[in-house]
Amino acid sequence: MASAAKHLNEEDFLIAIDDFGCKESSPERVAQVKPNILKLDRQLLVDYMDGSTQSLLNGIKLAKACNAKTVIEGVETEVQLEAMKALDIDFFQGYHLAMPQTLYPRLKLVS
Repeated sequence: MASAAKHLNEEDFLIAIDDFGCKESSPERVAQVKPNILKLDRQLLVDYMDGSTQSLLNGIKLAKACNAKTVIEGVETEVQLEAMKALDIDFFQGYHLAMPQTLYPRLKLVS
């Protein structure tokens, strides 16, 4: 997988790892693939807000070590958004910011 990711990067593709913090998205896989973007699973946000901060902080540290941009998934309140901004996360995703949309209305929103 690491050689495929390296080849894609050489061809100017960006590599993202989704749902880091659950399933198969391990720190070892991140270090091996060296993604451009690390999407941090919503559960890390929920745990952080409940006081269990280490997993999210480790994910952010890992992303920075790989020079990857960070995306936090599942931002549903202003309090969560402000807490994530304070951690210097690069991008935010969640219902607090926008509801899911089809591609066409999204293109109109950007225009």
